[in-house]
Amino acid sequence: MPFHFPKSMIFRPLKGAAWLSALVLSGALIGAPGFIANHAVQSRLHDLLATTKGLHIQSWHIANGRVLLKGLTVHKDGMRLAIGDISLPLSRQISGIWPIGQAQAASGAAKADNIHLTFTSVSSADIVLDIPHVSATGTSLSDADLAALFDIKGTVPIDKQLEKLNAASIDIPDATLNYDNHTSKATLKMQNLALKDIVAGKAATASVASQTFVLQTKNMQEFTGKGGVISAQGLNLPVYARFNSQKRTNDNEPLQLAVDSISYGPYEFHGLQFDVTMQHMSQTQLWLRPMKNPDTSAIAKAAGDQTKDHPLAPEILGALLNLYGDVFTSEYFGPAKATDIAFVIHPEAKAGDKTPPAPVHFSIGELSIHEAAADPAHPLTAGIPSEFGYGIQHLKFDLSTLPKGLDTDTLHAMGYDNIDLSSNLDWVWNSAEKRMSLKEFSLSDPNKGSAEFGVTLGNVLPDMFSGNPALIKTDAVALLIQEAHLNLVNNGLMEKIIARQAAQSNQTATALNAQLAAAAATMIPAMLGNGPSARNLGDSVANFIKAPKNIEISVQSKDGLGVMDMPQLKNPAALMDKLAITTTVNK
Repeated sequence: MPFHFPKSMIFRPLKGAAWLSALVLSGALIGAPGFIANHAVQSRLHDLLATTKGLHIQSWHIANGRVLLKGLTVHKDGMRLAIGDISLPLSRQISGIWPIGQAQAASGAAKADNIHLTFTSVSSADIVLDIPHVSATGTSLSDADLAALFDIKGTVPIDKQLEKLNAASIDIPDATLNYDNHTSKATLKMQNLALKDIVAGKAATASVASQTFVLQTKNMQEFTGKGGVISAQGLNLPVYARFNSQKRTNDNEPLQLAVDSISYGPYEFHGLQFDVTMQHMSQTQLWLRPMKNPDTSAIAKAAGDQTKDHPLAPEILGALLNLYGDVFTSEYFGPAKATDIAFVIHPEAKAGDKTPPAPVHFSIGELSIHEAAADPAHPLTAGIPSEFGYGIQHLKFDLSTLPKGLDTDTLHAMGYDNIDLSSNLDWVWNSAEKRMSLKEFSLSDPNKGSAEFGVTLGNVLPDMFSGNPALIKTDAVALLIQEAHLNLVNNGLMEKIIARQAAQSNQTATALNAQLAAAAATMIPAMLGNGPSARNLGDSVANFIKAPKNIEISVQSKDGLGVMDMPQLKNPAALMDKLAITTTVNK
C-alpha cells in the first residue's frame, strides 16, 4: 500500500482478527433445533467459559433460530477484545458428539457489532482497532477450529488457523485503527471492506472503497491523506499472516504467492511543506516470506529521537541498512506502475522574506519498477534478483518555479523554460555465466536529446554481494569489462550550447563548431595511441560535432579488461589492440 503503518500495528490485530473469525465466521454453531439445541448451546458455552482463560460473555439467548451473544470480552497476550453483539445461526443437523458441531459450508451467516480490540505492541505502542459491524455468509469453521482460536497456549500459528477459513463473503462497512507509540500518533480509517469467495483463507477478490489517515509526530507535524478504491485478486491471508506475525529462521525458506494482482487509487497526501497526488497504481504477483528480524521498535525510537543536533547514530544507520536488506530478501513482486503523480513543494520562508516563496510544482507521468526471476519462490541468487529495472517517464517541472540559488540561468539563456526528463534502467544478473549487464541506463528529454549507456561485466562472483568488505575487495580484482556502449541523440541542445559558448568568446557558432570538430579529430587519436581504431573514433566524434544528430560508440574486449590491464593505460596503443571499437554516426 502507498502508506504503511509500523509493522507492529499489523502483527497483533491479526490475532484479534483470528478470534473474530472464530466468533463471526463459525456459521452454524449449534447441533440440533429446539430444546435440545438450547440446552446444548448453554452447556457448550459454560464449558468454553470454564476452560478458556480471559473469555467473558455478559449474556446469551436463542431466538428465531439464532444464538445471540452480548458483551463478549477476551483478555489474552496483552490484548483486549470486546464485542457488543454477536448473532450466529443454528445448524439443522447434529455433528459428532459435541453439541456445537461442524458449520454448514456455503450456507451459514453471521454478524457482530461494536468490536473493540486494544493491546500494547512489543514496541510499547498502544493500538486500538474498532469495527462497528461485520457480517459473513457461507462460513464453515468447526468447533475444533473455534477451540484452537481461543487456545490460551496459542499452539496453532495464525496462518494455520486462517487456512481453515471458508466463507462466501465477509463485509465490514467501517474500520478504524489507532496507533500511538508515544512519539507519533496515527489513525487509519477504511470504508466498505469486502472479501469474496474465501477458500482455505484465500479470497478470490478483496476490496476497500476508500481510506483516510492522519499521522502526527512528536513535534506536532501533521500528515494527512486519503485514497480511493483498493482492489485485489487472489489475496492469500495465511501468507500475509506469516509475513506479518512470524520470524524466518531458515534462510532458504521459499517465498509464497500473497496476491495475484492489486490496484489502487487515486491517492493524495498532505504535509506541512508538500502535497502529493497519484491517480493510479497497480502491481502483479507479490510473493512474501517472514522477515528474519521484524521488530523495528529500536529503529523507530531512534528515528523519533533524531534532531538536527542529534543525528542517527552509526549503529542505527547500520540497523536500517540491515532492515532494508531483510525486507528486500523477504518479498518479490512483478511489474508495478504508478501514473499521473503530481508534487507541490512549499519552501520554508526565510528571515527577511517580504512574501512567502512561491510553491514548486513538478510531476511524473509514469513511474514503474520491475523484478524478474525464473522461480519467484526463490527469486534471489547471492542475495539479488536476476533482473531489476525502473522507468521514470516525463518528469516535468517549470524552471521558473525552482527556488533561488539553483543554477537555471544557463538553461534560461538557451531558451529552455521547462524540463521533461525520462529515465530507464534495466539490469540483468546471470549467475550461471558469472555475468552482470547494465543493459540500459538512459536519460532523455524530447526537446533536448537523449543519452544511453550500457556495460557488461564478466567473472562476477557471488561474494561480490556478500556484504563482507574483504570478500568484495577480493572478487572486485577478478572483474572483467567485456562490453560497453554509448548512444547520443541530439534534438537541438548541442547547437544551443555551441551558440552560447561562441557568444561568450566573441566568435560565430560556425567557427567554434569547426574548431571543436578539428580538435576531436586530432586530440582523441593522440590520446589513444594514434592507431587505426583511435583515428576512426576521432573522425566519428568530429563528424558528430559538425552535424550533431546521433552517434553510437561500442567497445568490446574478447578476453575482457580487468585490474591487471590497468598498467597498460600508460601505453594506450597496446590497450587499444585488445579492443574492438565500432562507431555509427548520423544514421
